Amino acid sequence: MSKTKGLLLAVAVATMAFTFSCSSDDGDGDGGSVSSSSGDGNQLSSSSSVVQCLNTGNGTFTDDRDGEEYKYVTICSQIWMAENLNYEAEGKCYGEGGMVRDGETWITLSPDEIQANCLTYGRLYDWATAMALDPSCNSASCSDEIQSPHHGICPEDWHLPSRADWDVMTAYIGGWSTGGKKLKATSDWNSYSSSSGNGTDDYGFSALPGGSGGSSGHFGLVGFYGVWWSTNENEGNSSGTSAYGRGMNYNSNDVGLYVSDKGEFFSVRCVKNTP
Repeated sequence: MSKTKGLLLAVAVATMAFTFSCSSDDGDGDGGSVSSSSGDGNQLSSSSSVVQCLNTGNGTFTDDRDGEEYKYVTICSQIWMAENLNYEAEGKCYGEGGMVRDGETWITLSPDEIQANCLTYGRLYDWATAMALDPSCNSASCSDEIQSPHHGICPEDWHLPSRADWDVMTAYIGGWSTGGKKLKATSDWNSYSSSSGNGTDDYGFSALPGGSGGSSGHFGLVGFYGVWWSTNENEGNSSGTSAYGRGMNYNSNDVGLYVSDKGEFFSVRCVKNTP
């Protein structure tokens, strides 16, 4: 059975209102079996004791659209990008076209600083852009346009992960409650009290805290949080204006299930299509 914990994470940074609902609920915490819905009516069930792991290893590939090279990592039955997507769609580099919260003040980053953020963290995208759907899908449900798997803005032969994709991976690595520590990079995460916020990066996933962008144009939380969009809309939101993502933060070892307004800007990781 799933372990469920509810955690409301409200991050209000001056006029930038990032409000996430964070719930870590999709692993059983012990690396055993997981059965979950992808949100599109398809049920996915797997057991870490019987799943056949791929023998693909780790490496790099090139996005033919712009020549960008990315690392990839094999985690049992899945191949994940080991870097955040940096494809220049309608996304933003952290700080691009807006103000960044730095302690108690707002600052404007230089072009070099903005470019450096893109190189380190990739771009931040609203949900409709990540899904390669019409911008109107940020303010209304577009469930009938979600494919399984859903290509979105990912490179050819890759797709945007669903909640079920994350479920498979977190179950294999031992569950959501410790998954964040195992997936986070070994550097660039801010410290929490006297403890480091960095992870052990056991699988080469190298998750980084790319922060967020607000629909108002403001940015914050780089170094503290990393959130990655999923394909799933929030089924509890009748207006269709919110969707799910997966997140990690500097003061926790878990992989949280985040619900946020589709207009917010988050990171993107892609999963390789497999037969």
